[in-house]
Amino acid sequence: MFGYYFALARTRLLETKGMSAALILALGLGIGASMTMLTVVRTMTWDPLPGRSEHLYHPFIDALPTSYDVRPGMDPRVALTWVDAQNLLRQAPASHQTALASARLLVDAQRSVQIPFFTQGQYVTADAFVMFGIPVAQGRAWTREDDAAHARVVVLSQDLADRLGSEGLVGATVRLGGQAFRVVGVAGPWSPRPRFYTDLQQDVFKGREDFFIPIGVAAEMQMAVSSSVFSWSSDKPLNRLQDARTSWVQFWAELPDAASVEQYERFLGNYARTQQQAGRFDRTTAPRMVSLRDFLVEHRIIPNEVKLQLALCLGFLIVCLLNMSALIFARFIRRSHEISVRRALGARRQDVIYQLCTEALIIGGLGGAVGLIVAEAGLYLVRMQPEDYASLANMDLSMAALTVGLAPSGHADQGVRMSIAEVPLIVRALTRNRVIASILLVQVLVATACVTNLAFLLSERLGTLTYKTGLEEANLGVIETEYLGPAAANPAASIRTDLEAIRQQAGVEQVIAAESLPLAQHNWSAGFTNKPLKGNDISGIVEAEPTVYTASSPAAKVLGLTLVAGRDLSAGAFVPMEASADYAGLYKASEAVISQALADKLFPEGGAVGKFLYADAQHPIQVVGIVKTLSRPVLKTDADNDMSLILPLIPDGPRVMFAIRAADGRVADVIASSEAALSQRDANRTIARSTSFRELRADYFRHDQTMAIMFLSSGLALLVVTATGVYGLASFWVRKRYRQIGIRRALGARKSDILRYFLVENLILTATGSVVGTALAIGLNMAVARYYEVARIEAPFLAIGVLTVLLLGQAAAYVPARRAAKEAPVAILRSA
Repeated sequence: MFGYYFALARTRLLETKGMSAALILALGLGIGASMTMLTVVRTMTWDPLPGRSEHLYHPFIDALPTSYDVRPGMDPRVALTWVDAQNLLRQAPASHQTALASARLLVDAQRSVQIPFFTQGQYVTADAFVMFGIPVAQGRAWTREDDAAHARVVVLSQDLADRLGSEGLVGATVRLGGQAFRVVGVAGPWSPRPRFYTDLQQDVFKGREDFFIPIGVAAEMQMAVSSSVFSWSSDKPLNRLQDARTSWVQFWAELPDAASVEQYERFLGNYARTQQQAGRFDRTTAPRMVSLRDFLVEHRIIPNEVKLQLALCLGFLIVCLLNMSALIFARFIRRSHEISVRRALGARRQDVIYQLCTEALIIGGLGGAVGLIVAEAGLYLVRMQPEDYASLANMDLSMAALTVGLAPSGHADQGVRMSIAEVPLIVRALTRNRVIASILLVQVLVATACVTNLAFLLSERLGTLTYKTGLEEANLGVIETEYLGPAAANPAASIRTDLEAIRQQAGVEQVIAAESLPLAQHNWSAGFTNKPLKGNDISGIVEAEPTVYTASSPAAKVLGLTLVAGRDLSAGAFVPMEASADYAGLYKASEAVISQALADKLFPEGGAVGKFLYADAQHPIQVVGIVKTLSRPVLKTDADNDMSLILPLIPDGPRVMFAIRAADGRVADVIASSEAALSQRDANRTIARSTSFRELRADYFRHDQTMAIMFLSSGLALLVVTATGVYGLASFWVRKRYRQIGIRRALGARKSDILRYFLVENLILTATGSVVGTALAIGLNMAVARYYEVARIEAPFLAIGVLTVLLLGQAAAYVPARRAAKEAPVAILRSA
């Protein structure tokens, strides 16, 4: 029997090929766009450790002095000090707990390794393997006894083991970071996303762990730590990692139930009071245990725009479902005559229902198939983006949808007066078709809200993509290298030799060595004041924590910075940075070129040139120049992004960046020849980055570019589906009143009168929906702005959303209205 109904439905669909195809395509586009957005949202909100996450908690302890100013995104309390971590490991009431830190270590030439390379991993305690479910495919994990004995052991990933030569590796000795470790095991696949256990300043949706080393050994040997290290003391301890005023340790405890959480929090409260009595803790902030889920939310690991997409996607789905219902409803109402004939010939009610449901099933099935294709294509494009989480975006279960929207515009003076006179008649006609009118109204208001917010978010992303760094980016090349072996023993000499090698390349105009550059993501910041601190007198002191750029001469000229006052750094002012002595050169710098933003912050009265700023409120540095803009290596907030200065400190650490000013149009050739020259001079070095600054910029803003593409695609998909729905429903509405149109034409109504009638009718609905939709857009924006730090929507975007929906609806409704107005009255009455 189903075959019979299927044949009938197929015949009806083929009789209206245009409308059927439009309906299927619109449905498929709605499904595809919604599934793409929902999949990305689900990817970003993944549970990193299913079955374990609900038992993992992070202890929050405030060990900062009261004078420390915590900046957004730079909170030292996200980590613990080594002293506090050790105390918790020994005393806290938890069955399992672990201290962790990220590391990037050199694997030098050994076994099957011919060319040294860097790899990343984690310093952990033995409990991490149990708590986080890290599988060990060969050998074993180390034990708590190994932690206590400071055993120099390591568990390698399978990938690193293969590179080292996996045969006979367990029990052998390997060198990581210049130190020897005995391999006790090889880990199996393990890659939780997001990587909640790492430093939150790092990428949490990409990367892997190639080794696990006991954190106690790392701290004792002062091994390299790639996590953020926050220190709130100007003293220079013998072992900074073990200093009680330096936080760098991530910490997690496994607690099985609420009672265990309460017990641990009581312990933390007692511990904090003990430390306050001992004079370590100044603040009285209450310690607490933060669940893994709350931890991800508090620290906004999920990008705010992705969270907002969920709200927009739900709006999209509402419009889709309403549009789908309205179009199917309209399609079936148009066949009321056919249904009446079938009923008169003996067809049962259930037979008619079966036929209509079969037709709807075919439309839904074909639309779903198209939607799956569109969704897979959308996810493929997402995976092609160089985004941290893009590779995780794969097809998952979702739901189908469709969308709609309408609108109109004004006419000449006479037409407007006539339209206004017809408004009461049109309103009464709408009240007789309340179902369709209500559906259209809701569709329009939701579509307006979505389009308005999408336009605003797209504008925000485009504004970020055009952000000004202050550099003359054209013809600027960047090479970042790290010295190994003998070259690392005297980095200053290696840098001088490299600078000379680059200068000799054809097309090089000038080159400087720098520790970092804008958008390079290597940030060194320090505290500066406008006055020296005398005792405890802080009156009149203004403090800032700008990025400190260190570079050789002539930095401002090579970077193309725009001086608005003063001059560049003098050639005689340059001194070594002294990276090996904890950047002691900071206190020997005599001059500084600062950004306008920093000048306004420290010297709001103006006239900053010639005045002194004070490093750590003690060491005077004279301001000799002000540049218009100089952005940070890592952007945070608009008010903070340009807080930077350049000091005449020549880089002398093992890692350095070369900024190369090339002749016009030759930057690619210059980069290639310079990289070849550096590799030829020292083949053991690693070159982490070799690119033009414009490519570096594009890589930094890759997330914003991805979001802009997604917002634009979502907006266009919504508009296309809206136009399709408007056309279909307008056609139905016109067709339903063919007899009325024919009678009006026979009584003398002009074509323009018929056209205007339907457009004004459309205008009443869409204008009402747009007004309510604008209010909904404002409410949605206020909600997400409150919780997700999204800027408040501006009035022009509200107008853009309304006008876009109105104009789109006008264009879609105009076609069926004009077709009905053009037909002769007799032809209309015959077909009615």
